[in-house]
Amino acid sequence: MSVPHLDRILLEASPGEIRAVALADGVPWDIAIERVTAAAGAGDIYMGRAGAEGPNGSRFFDIGEAEQALLRKPRNEWTNGAYGLIQVLRGEAGDKGPRITDRVWLDGVWLSLGQGASGPAEDRIEAPRSFPKLRRAALRRQLARDLPRGIAIRLHADPGQGIEAARTLLDERDRLIAALSALTASEHRPKRLARAAGDVTQLITRAKVAKIAPADPASAAWAASALEYKSRLDAPDAAVATAIDEALDEALSPEAEILDGARIWVEPTHALIAVDIDVAQSIADAGAINDAAAHEIARQLRLGRHGGLVVVDFLRRAPVRESLRQMAELGEVDPWPWVPPDKPDALGLTSFARPRMGPSVAELTTGETAMALAALRQACRLAKNGALPAAIAAPPAIIGLLQGPLSDALADTVSRVGQAIALKRDQGLRSVQILDGAGKRLEL
Repeated sequence: MSVPHLDRILLEASPGEIRAVALADGVPWDIAIERVTAAAGAGDIYMGRAGAEGPNGSRFFDIGEAEQALLRKPRNEWTNGAYGLIQVLRGEAGDKGPRITDRVWLDGVWLSLGQGASGPAEDRIEAPRSFPKLRRAALRRQLARDLPRGIAIRLHADPGQGIEAARTLLDERDRLIAALSALTASEHRPKRLARAAGDVTQLITRAKVAKIAPADPASAAWAASALEYKSRLDAPDAAVATAIDEALDEALSPEAEILDGARIWVEPTHALIAVDIDVAQSIADAGAINDAAAHEIARQLRLGRHGGLVVVDFLRRAPVRESLRQMAELGEVDPWPWVPPDKPDALGLTSFARPRMGPSVAELTTGETAMALAALRQACRLAKNGALPAAIAAPPAIIGLLQGPLSDALADTVSRVGQAIALKRDQGLRSVQILDGAGKRLEL
């Protein structure tokens, strides 16, 4: 079994959305979809104005653009009309506005820095338990030097020992302190001050040495300007877009072949993710099938961005201890780490929890917003192939999105296509259609 080493990232920046697939030895392992939207997202920092008190000690905040956010458990004393920094914990969900906190954190490569802590400097520095005890103490002493009052630090990686490593750590600490001070001194009016790094940005940062393969010049420009990874950029390649589509199709498929015709079935439900192993016509050894299934289950969980309770029914005519050991290794290197048990339960099932850190691929690729963005992406691809889109025909809800929240993405599409695109409401349509100047439907 090989632990995945992400060595290539396929990237497509289309209007309103950036999609990326991370490969290990040519096989997809991670998918990230990042949407460019005006809506408040988790991690965004705002200058907020305190409003009326809510139920159970909560308080509403004006964060600008006619948005109201709810602070459930204030850490600080707030009065109506007071201004201060707040951070989004969760974006809008249905008819509920964003949920926020007044404990603001800024993330760096080696540490995160927050405000509102009290006590001695070393007590305001948190280091992972996985670090040796003496190393944790040394890092705390190092970071505690000249640490301003009220500042807390969460250390999440060790740059190593030596003068250069120590300087790197302190430089990042001081840079984040200066950034937090600048945010605090911002003009007192409700507005967003900083947008959190999106899923694609986090994926590229996590895969530190992976080459980035852009689908087109626009994708290359986005990576070069937004991420400053020019040394890792390959030349644009139109085949990348197709490869991303294929990886998404694979992530959405419930089945995956593993060994000699055997396959696994991954079935997400509201309560859990059920995984079954189907031998089919395979004559392979049951133990080998279980081992191959362990590796593929870990890949499918990451590929589909599945989170929650996972229940696996391994083949019971072979020991599964080695398969579970392999799963444990793969769980440790997962960006959303999980730990399987060392043996099945009384029913012969293996269950564990994988953290739910965001929407699944299925959730990100369904719904009206996904349909509207897919139409814009298709219009750009058609234009590259020489077919000029002149109109988008869609149900009223999709047209409303393109005229409202996605109007900037539509304007970006018009710029890329090189001509105006009309919007046509059609109550009878269930999908989106791209039309040419004669009203004929265009297809890739």
